[in-house]
Amino acid sequence: SQNSLKAIPDDLTKCRALETLILHSNEIATSVPLNTFNSLTHFDISKNRLHSLPDVSVLSRLVDLRINNNELESLPTGIGQLVSLQTLHAHINTITTIPLELYSLNQLEDLSLRRNTIDSVSSLVAQMPKLRILNLNNNDLHAFPFTEIVDMQNTSLKQLFLSQNL
Repeated sequence: SQNSLKAIPDDLTKCRALETLILHSNEIATSVPLNTFNSLTHFDISKNRLHSLPDVSVLSRLVDLRINNNELESLPTGIGQLVSLQTLHAHINTITTIPLELYSLNQLEDLSLRRNTIDSVSSLVAQMPKLRILNLNNNDLHAFPFTEIVDMQNTSLKQLFLSQNL
């Protein structure tokens, strides 16, 4: 991390057993060859210049995904297939919507989408059984499903951040 890499080096894709890959604070703006890293459990590519990510469904073992501080306009395709995902940090991007498939991540505990341009949250958020931290500060939220959150019978939500929204 904290180098001036503009792309993931080709030789790195030969490390098929790699479980942790930290590439934050570089200048990566090109496509990331995720299909070669299917053993990853922790992937941090925050603080780069990415506009998009390829389908992440190949990262079926992923537990921690950090894609914050990029130029992403949406969450990557296949995000709902990351059934082991516990942490997703995608703050400080230009994400406009939360895809419905995200709400099916039953292991997700920590979701940070602060400082994006999200305008709504589905009531399905109340059905995320392990979600403990939800940070949606600094978005364009017009409404939030408070009733559904309050009515959750076995809520695990401990921290909810909604400041500086519309």
